[in-house]
Amino acid sequence: GGFIAKDSAIECLELFISTEFDFTGAAIFSFYNSNNIVCLGKSKEASANITKNSVFSCSTCKITSPNSDYSFQSNAQCEIKISNNSLYEGCIIFKISNNKNGLLKLASNSPFASSDKENLQKLVRLIGIILNSWLRQKELSSGSLLTKIIEASSVELRTYVNSIIGFTSILADDNLTSSQSEYLYTIKNSAQKLLLNINDINEFSKIENNKISSKE
Repeated sequence: GGFIAKDSAIECLELFISTEFDFTGAAIFSFYNSNNIVCLGKSKEASANITKNSVFSCSTCKITSPNSDYSFQSNAQCEIKISNNSLYEGCIIFKISNNKNGLLKLASNSPFASSDKENLQKLVRLIGIILNSWLRQKELSSGSLLTKIIEASSVELRTYVNSIIGFTSILADDNLTSSQSEYLYTIKNSAQKLLLNINDINEFSKIENNKISSKE
C-alpha cells in the first residue's frame, strides 16, 4: 500500500482503503475544471500511467462532470484506467468543499458488491473532510512561504533604496547647477516613494498571513 505522493494525508487515506477493502488499485483525483480531473495520489498497485498531478478526462461517462450525483458508478468504457490487469473499475464523486469535488477511482478483480458501494459512500465523506483540511493547510503553508520571501526581499530592497536616499542627500550639499539639483530631487523623491511602496507590500503580506490585525 501507500500512495506515490509525499503528502501524509493521501498516504493515510490509501492505507485505510487498502486495509478495509480488497481492491487491486486506488487513485484519488480532484476536479481541475468542468471536463478534467487531476490526480492527487495513487496506490502503488495502480497503473504507471496514473501519476501525481497528471490531468485526465473521459468522454464516455458522466462521472467527470462536477454536477454528477455522489453514487458509485462503474462503466466498462471509461477512458481513465488505473489498472492494467483488474477486470472491474468504478468511480465515486465526493465533496471536498462547497465549490470543489473529488473523485475516488478503484480497481478490483471481482464485481463490486452492494455492501462495498454503501461503505464507499460513507468513506468518501470522511475522505472529503480530510482532503479539505489538507488543502487548507497547504494554502496556509504556501501563504507563509510567500510572506517569508517578501520579508526577505523587502530587507534587501530597503537597504538599496536607503543607500540611494542617503547618497542623494550628500550630493545635495555639493555645488550643483539648477538642472542637477532638479534631477537629484527627482531621484530622491522617487526613491522615497519606492520605499513607502516596499513597506506597504511588506505590511500587506503580514496581514494576509494573519501576522498583524491592523496597521498602526
